[in-house]
Amino acid sequence: MNTRFSLRVGSADLFGWGWSSWLFFPFGLWMARKNRQSWPVLAVFGSLVLVYLAYWVGAWLFGPRYYFEGLYSLTLLTALGVFSAAGWPVKRRPWPRRRGWRPLAVTALLALLVGLNVAFYLPLRLGGMRGLYTIRRSRLAPFLSAEAQRLTPALVIVDTEHWMPYGNLLVLEDPWLTTPWIFAWSRGAGPDLRVAQAFPDRTIIRYNPEEPYRFVIWRYPQR
Repeated sequence: MNTRFSLRVGSADLFGWGWSSWLFFPFGLWMARKNRQSWPVLAVFGSLVLVYLAYWVGAWLFGPRYYFEGLYSLTLLTALGVFSAAGWPVKRRPWPRRRGWRPLAVTALLALLVGLNVAFYLPLRLGGMRGLYTIRRSRLAPFLSAEAQRLTPALVIVDTEHWMPYGNLLVLEDPWLTTPWIFAWSRGAGPDLRVAQAFPDRTIIRYNPEEPYRFVIWRYPQR
């Protein structure tokens, strides 16, 4: 069931053409049937699908991300299909006039599909990710004020039940913990104290995302 769900979502997200994302696959398979050197490359995607049959969860939010490493198989297969449908490559011999329309028709169809994706599917898909998990730039505003900057360098212990308000703030810190603000998700009195004691040169602030402009300086017990 999860595999079917991931493939259904992936069929739309692959090129943003809905079910038409698979349109050129039959042509590509037909063109690659005698080129055995291409088979291992084109089989990567199918191999990942088989491996992830044993995985319990599907993926839809950002597309079928578990298959991401194999998407080049599908893009190459689609490219082969486009070439086949358009009658490329053209051999150096006279072609009947009736074949002259194929490259133009395939090019026009591709332009239409890409245009529909850019105009309709992509804005709709990206719009669904705006404010996802309540993560918004407005949540950073309290830390950018002049009053808050006077408290830096600071370690902010975020008191929240869920990770999203904490994760929203991580854009303000770097992996080396050298930025004016660094953040920790409150995990209880003991863990919070140990984290605070690890940064004696920083102001320790307890922060409740429900009261965004209130910074409580924590006077924790010293070692």
